[in-house]
Amino acid sequence: FPSIFLSKVGAFVRPDECYTGLSSSIDGVMYAVDGRLEAYPNLIAELQLRDTPSRVQVVEMLKKLRCREASPACAEACVALLQEAAKDGELLKNNSFLAEMRAPDTANTLRPLHQLVINDAPWILARVNTGDVLHIAHRRLGANRGLARALRMRYLSEAVVEEV
Repeated sequence: FPSIFLSKVGAFVRPDECYTGLSSSIDGVMYAVDGRLEAYPNLIAELQLRDTPSRVQVVEMLKKLRCREASPACAEACVALLQEAAKDGELLKNNSFLAEMRAPDTANTLRPLHQLVINDAPWILARVNTGDVLHIAHRRLGANRGLARALRMRYLSEAVVEEV
């Protein structure tokens, strides 16, 4: 494969890791190509650059992210990839896919989906210790209720039972 030099990254990367329609990059996983390249459609065609990753590529990228350290950039990219995955309704009907996937919590740590909850009741959170059982989902997941539903995430108010 030829390589593309991306000035934002300061390195040469493989074309199959580059996309013209992405707004953010994750080192070693996917790279957003500078808009200046759009002035060269023949080059884009020759390098076979895609606008966004395919379904298979999204799944592979999400798997690569599983072992990444917590960082805001990684969390943002993970949410973007999950949004891409959510466009494929069949993919999200696959229980094994959902069991394997991870999403970021408020500390940008990637957690299994079944451990994440949407914080719809902050007053409950102030009164309970969720320990290592439950983690509050990243703010972008909480703000995107459609994505949270597609990922079968629970709400805090449903996951916690308070007794008086």
